[in-house]
Amino acid sequence: MASYSTIDGAEGGGEASAFLGGAGIPEDVHRQSSFRYCLDWVIDQFRDRPVRSTLLTLTFFFLASTAYTKMTQRTAAESAAASSSPLSGKTYATAPDDKPAVHPDAPKSSSSSSPGQPDLVPDGSRPTKKFSSLSEDGLQELFDSYLNSGKFMTPYTKNMTPDQRAAMYATFGKNLFTIDELNEKSNGGARYSITKFASYTQRELDDLKGYYAFEDDKFVDKVKKYWHSAATEKMDEYNYYYDYYDMFFEELSGYVEYKEAEMCGACGRYPDLEDAEKSDLPKSFDWREFGAVPAVRDQCHCGASYAFAIADNVAAAWFLARSNHHLTPLSPQYLASCDYYTYGCMGGWFAATFPFVHDMGLFKEEFYPFDSEGGKAGWCKGDMVDGAQPDALITSWTWIPVQSEEKMKLALVKNGPLVVGVSAKNLEFYDSGVDAGANCEYSGSSGGVDHAMLVVGWDVDEETKKEHWIVQNSWGNDWGEEGFWYPELGKNVCGLTGHVMTAFS
Repeated sequence: MASYSTIDGAEGGGEASAFLGGAGIPEDVHRQSSFRYCLDWVIDQFRDRPVRSTLLTLTFFFLASTAYTKMTQRTAAESAAASSSPLSGKTYATAPDDKPAVHPDAPKSSSSSSPGQPDLVPDGSRPTKKFSSLSEDGLQELFDSYLNSGKFMTPYTKNMTPDQRAAMYATFGKNLFTIDELNEKSNGGARYSITKFASYTQRELDDLKGYYAFEDDKFVDKVKKYWHSAATEKMDEYNYYYDYYDMFFEELSGYVEYKEAEMCGACGRYPDLEDAEKSDLPKSFDWREFGAVPAVRDQCHCGASYAFAIADNVAAAWFLARSNHHLTPLSPQYLASCDYYTYGCMGGWFAATFPFVHDMGLFKEEFYPFDSEGGKAGWCKGDMVDGAQPDALITSWTWIPVQSEEKMKLALVKNGPLVVGVSAKNLEFYDSGVDAGANCEYSGSSGGVDHAMLVVGWDVDEETKKEHWIVQNSWGNDWGEEGFWYPELGKNVCGLTGHVMTAFS
């Protein structure tokens, strides 16, 4: 695995000039000015101090000169790394000394374990024995351990009645049987185990998702037909914004047809990607190595995966569009609460949310923070957003018809991270490893597609030598491969290639 630097480290040099906070002085000039100040100070010492201070002064001069030389060398190295093409084989800028050299959301290897794993599943391996073979006492002990672990705590476990606890225990036991079946069916591929969702009922698991899919053929016509009827019904109910909605549903605001040869959303920051071809693609690629992927977040009980995936996609598109743009985590809460084309925490469509972002822009997470952990999006805070300047804008968006996953690789490299719709049933218990799709409930076209994620790259598993996508989820970094899923490449695992879209800034 390549090493990862922090987002701040990624933006420390490269094509965009580095500026120190508020002063507006280029960093190299600032450093030179500091050195000259030190030199002037030393000269003053020779003028105003007795000879007995000369040795101390010369020592200070030597240390300052050495520090300046190191800073200059480091600046040059950072600039060279950060300005390199994503296809050059170089990583981006090294993390500053006060930052960790490993990205906090970098994926672990497929053989490592997820945090908080019960002792029954040591070192991320398959269970030492099947959960279904546990005695009643063993199952009860495991359930108690699950509840007492803060990592697995749900909003309902603190004040449960005996009946509620008994119901949760029954669900927990049923899910353990499911985990056994998933591991058996996986046959050496992906590993499944106890996750924080192990006590969730099927309805609660379904509520974790929240993406509605359209069939891929005749995409635009189907979307327009559906939306027009849905809009009329919705406006009859709420009786506001009708004219605006009607215009939107007819025009698919911001939509452009995908043209592989002409579209390069990442070329603003990396111009040489313009001529990239499939033959240029490396063995592995990861947009996190270039600081283009926000950290993993947790949608909790809010079924708004579409909002999280699109917020991160737009953040990446904004970052890659210009060399002086910064990666800013954007607000999924704003989309869940204010995008009236969707259903908040009850789900939404990519093709309904991208037009909203095209017309309205997106605010940063800090300005409009996530507060729907309990599963209700709430009303839009109109008094806060009215008249406010969005932190990111898009010029257009597109649906990418994937004819082959090799072409999807090229689209990913040239345009940045891509949003995808997948069939996520059973992924709640995914722990690690390359998923060959044995447990997907995907029936082709849009059948079973119910969850949104973000594809950020691909890699080859060290253990199995299988090529896989690197897909960021929004279930927290205590799920899966520290928040990521590794579906095998070339198999359209869980329908991943049928609903691929991206924004352009």
